[in-house]
Amino acid sequence: MNITTANAYNPNIESYKLYAHMKLLNDKQYRCLVSLWTLESRWNPKADNPKSSAYGIPQLLNMTETNPYKQIDLGIKYITHHRIYKGDMCKALDRHNRIGHY
Repeated sequence: MNITTANAYNPNIESYKLYAHMKLLNDKQYRCLVSLWTLESRWNPKADNPKSSAYGIPQLLNMTETNPYKQIDLGIKYITHHRIYKGDMCKALDRHNRIGHY
């Protein structure tokens, strides 16, 4: 017998995404951010990369913040101020798709 595992609905993840959408107020940028952080952490605020110091929803290096909403703020701030992305979540996603991280 084959059993397929269902992906359970996680209300916490949905509230994290809603929070990010309210911060961005731009649907295209939001969709890119959702895709990016789904690839990076699956929106898990406890995601820990064993190959680096990346942690949390945005998988920022040396992240010590455990509050998921503050992680989202820090991740958006990082993308906003990064010299390559200049606030464009889609550029960060494009880079991730090319090289495996942003």
